[in-house]
Amino acid sequence: MKKLIVILQFLIIWVCANAQEQPCKTQNVNEEILRQAELLQHNARPQSVDRLIRVYFRIFRNDNGFNAAADLQQIELEFQQLQASFAANNICFANMGVDFINNSNLNLNIDVDNSATYLPLFDFVIPNCITIFYHADLIGAGGKAYNIPNTFFSVQKDNIGYNTISHEMGHCLGLLHTFESVYGIEKINGSECTQLGDRVCDTPADPWVWNGILPCFSNNSCLYTGTCMDPNGSIAYTAPYSNIMSYWVVAGCNASFFSSGQFARVNAYLTADAGLQSTQSPSNLSFGPATAVSGILLKSAIHHLYTSGTVNLNNSINASFMGEYVTLQPGFTGAPASGKIIIKPAACNY
Repeated sequence: MKKLIVILQFLIIWVCANAQEQPCKTQNVNEEILRQAELLQHNARPQSVDRLIRVYFRIFRNDNGFNAAADLQQIELEFQQLQASFAANNICFANMGVDFINNSNLNLNIDVDNSATYLPLFDFVIPNCITIFYHADLIGAGGKAYNIPNTFFSVQKDNIGYNTISHEMGHCLGLLHTFESVYGIEKINGSECTQLGDRVCDTPADPWVWNGILPCFSNNSCLYTGTCMDPNGSIAYTAPYSNIMSYWVVAGCNASFFSSGQFARVNAYLTADAGLQSTQSPSNLSFGPATAVSGILLKSAIHHLYTSGTVNLNNSINASFMGEYVTLQPGFTGAPASGKIIIKPAACNY
């Protein structure tokens, strides 16, 4: 029997039914993974890669089902922005699903500076994915990745449309703020750039590090006008206004790109960190034989995903199959009574 390449719309069941951007908060850094990733980062030139990372969107609502932090159209636009931000490095994302969670506490009361308020998020993290949570309110920040690296992050409703999704994804994939100072203030001349600031040499020293700390910092919208001195006494800052990992979007700049060095760091973390490895798709994948009747089943491949033998999906299973091509071999049955099955191509530039 001829293989079926799934592009048949009637087989696809997809059931989902003026603010100021706020910055995220400095994240906790996993130092052990940092050392492994930076070894790879510094010993290899940035190069094109082909990765498909699974993501899953979870939108909080109040207990009564109202006050959703986002709607499906907003999530689609957010996902498109995420794809665009990482496309230059041939990193693609597979949107494996969107759902809503009725939980007023997690929708309204997470304080990013109080771990007791966000630890309950762990119960809602989808395994083998980067889980993206949306909240109607996020106290203390517009977004939070919680750790570097990590496999989940939060975005506040008011930050939708400001590319916070790419900024927080950057943190999850190993990137620091361009003005990071935990390792020391970066020097304008670039010396010791692998050890200071964000530890990426092609992102210039960022005077934002002085904002709110010293009176020498000033700006005129998207333009630094201050006189702050770096550790060498230089004041000739050229701020990374458009870098996604900067805070200059708060001043009206367009956060639009990652540097080659940042992509090299991302690639290194995707290689070194076991958690991030689990979110990535193989080149090709054969799935089956298998029976699944409940929970969430997510399968993806960069190129060809195909079933093998008897694959029976029913009852309350929520399943997603995604790749450049998805082939359902004879023996595939998908008829969930209360769940859903999503079968669609990944939106990547192959």
